[in-house]
Amino acid sequence: AANPSRTMEMSRNDLHHGVFIEHGDADKSLPVSEARAMREPLATFHPSMRYHEEHGGGHWYGVDHQRSFDFFRDHEKKDIRDLDVMEFRISNPGISSTSRYITLYQQDHAYEFCGVVAKQTIRTRRQRRNDEDVTERTIEITTENLKTFRIDLAHCMHLKKLELSVDGQSISEIPWPAQDHVWLRKELGQWAVIDKPT
Repeated sequence: AANPSRTMEMSRNDLHHGVFIEHGDADKSLPVSEARAMREPLATFHPSMRYHEEHGGGHWYGVDHQRSFDFFRDHEKKDIRDLDVMEFRISNPGISSTSRYITLYQQDHAYEFCGVVAKQTIRTRRQRRNDEDVTERTIEITTENLKTFRIDLAHCMHLKKLELSVDGQSISEIPWPAQDHVWLRKELGQWAVIDKPT
């Protein structure tokens, strides 16, 4: 029951977002040690995290500084076609189930952490600059404690070729391009394409 509050177990969900932590070191409502505790593990893996500790700042010292707006400007949400790796881990799909193109629907073991690591072919720098796209894409997904999930394929509809694998198993019966998504369910250790579950 406490898993939804175990923030560090889900910290890698922020890998494909910019993270900006700002805290006053004189905050009497929430000690600055909490911000520091989050900064330390994020700094070990996050490529785009910034931290600012305001000397003498209380709980509402004001965060409308230029540094905040500069961070927003420099961290425009990535086009889904340029998201090479996405990690998404949760404790309960009833609380939060979707991140970008993945929806976690049913766990093997309820209330234990479940998730995916999704890797896909992305555009080159030249293709991004010219607003071009790849013609073929490979999506490889590794799952954790997952029985049913959905992959949205809207960013793949124009492709000439799409290859999908889940936990090393090639998924051949993708309803693409007829549909812009696919539902998958694991039975006896094998993934199969299914209709939308009830």
